[in-house]
Amino acid sequence: MGVVSHAVRMPKQPNLPHSPISILQARSLGIEPARLRSRALQHPFYGVRSLGLNLDDVVDRCRAYAPLMSDAAVFSHSTAARLWGMPLPQALADELHVTVAVPRRAPERAGVIGHQQRLDPAERVTVRGLAVASPAATWAQLAELLTVDDLTAVGEFILTGNPFRKLLPLAEMSEIAAAIAVRSRGPGHRIRVAAVAQVMEGPLSRPETFVRLLVTRCGIPLPVINGDIYDDRGRWVAMPDLKWPQYRVALEYQGDHHRGQKQFRDDIARLEKLVDADWLVVQVTAAELYGDPRVIVERVAARLRSRGWQVRIDLRHLTTFAR
Repeated sequence: MGVVSHAVRMPKQPNLPHSPISILQARSLGIEPARLRSRALQHPFYGVRSLGLNLDDVVDRCRAYAPLMSDAAVFSHSTAARLWGMPLPQALADELHVTVAVPRRAPERAGVIGHQQRLDPAERVTVRGLAVASPAATWAQLAELLTVDDLTAVGEFILTGNPFRKLLPLAEMSEIAAAIAVRSRGPGHRIRVAAVAQVMEGPLSRPETFVRLLVTRCGIPLPVINGDIYDDRGRWVAMPDLKWPQYRVALEYQGDHHRGQKQFRDDIARLEKLVDADWLVVQVTAAELYGDPRVIVERVAARLRSRGWQVRIDLRHLTTFAR
């Protein structure tokens, strides 16, 4: 009579979850260390395994780090700004910034810049399933990384949003003031105070903020920001980026998004309508704003003088900006 053999069934290994997981979490689920060392898995941070993330994308990198975060931590500074869609300088480094509320210790890990700060409970919000500093707190934290003018542009984005991109305002000035007060003794306070004094509601882009700051510092009158223009019969004509109604002079910043064929045709039609309504138009490009801003100031001054403005410009306060 033959010997009957019985196959030994090995316990089935649990599947790795699709979302990133810490090694400690994986072991608590019964996943063996050998599987966690698989080359098929991503090792985005020490102690984390993930699968199929785009680690060049800030959202996915935040998701990869999230399993290591405590309940007292938020993504902050430029990382939070990118999650909120705030305009930042191109040269700003893209390391992950993580802030923990005092008295917790700031995280120390490769690829992460840790901060320990006072953080009010209301300043911890959720964006795309991630714990993120609120818009006002993010603005206040950015003072540690940005210039006064860059921080001004971020503040104006927060207050204004962009209706053409269906972006609602992220906060009110009272919330920004509260975030400043919480950090009155922290790093970047002088930058915050100087920037908030310049912030105005209305600009729809970072370059619009810079152009306004540029011309007004050189003695040109404060323009109306994104104000509608109507012709003599009350028909809507255009909404230029900046305008000086008393002189019937308007300014338009022609960014890269204006290069499309349809946008180009629309721009020409709008500018022709302004001319028909007896407005002078100043057109500004990125090459001038970031390369030779003096040209912009002199061009605006010339248009205003042709309409009766008589004050001299002061180029000693000419400002340069970084993209």
